[in-house]
Amino acid sequence: MGIRCIVGLGNPGPRYEWTRHNLGFLVLDRFIADRNWSWRRERDGEESEGRIGGEEIVLLKPMRYMNRSGGPVRDLLARCGRGPEELLVLVDDAALPVGRIRIRKSGGAGGHRGLESIEEELESRAYRRLRIGVGEAPEGMDLADHLLRELEEAERERFEAVARSVAGLLPDLIRRGVDWAMNRYNAEGAPSAPKEDEDRTREGEGST
Repeated sequence: MGIRCIVGLGNPGPRYEWTRHNLGFLVLDRFIADRNWSWRRERDGEESEGRIGGEEIVLLKPMRYMNRSGGPVRDLLARCGRGPEELLVLVDDAALPVGRIRIRKSGGAGGHRGLESIEEELESRAYRRLRIGVGEAPEGMDLADHLLRELEEAERERFEAVARSVAGLLPDLIRRGVDWAMNRYNAEGAPSAPKEDEDRTREGEGST
């Protein structure tokens, strides 16, 4: 079964906008900007939708704090009539080098509060997740401080590039499936995500 809902994790508000923990938000912002889609505010999140490869795709940025992300995700799937196996979650991962990605069909939360909340609310681990490397905390720095520290200008440029790269791979992941993406991007020495979605204007894409 294919991906029909994509959730990017982060924290709401300007205080957290340019932090490593908000990389999921940043990826979806770049993704819709490339397609002229737009966000609309729902009760507990910002949503958008459009067509990729002839399929309707719904996007969500939960507007609760990270450790309460699961409620908006649960509500989205219920309203759309979708199951966990049709959900892809974009999440930062401090265990991976900056820009490296790992795609999984299911699994544990690995200590990530956002994934823990989603797992609790869905009562399932059978959702897809795309982990995006943000790098380990420097020696002596608390992990939370590392993830929530505001990025400096040079770091912002680097994470902008990462966000564009990940946004660029999403259309092929949707069209070709998670197995294809895992084979392409998970192996050691696998190519980086494309810098941009070169074929985003293929027939079947558009906003609603």
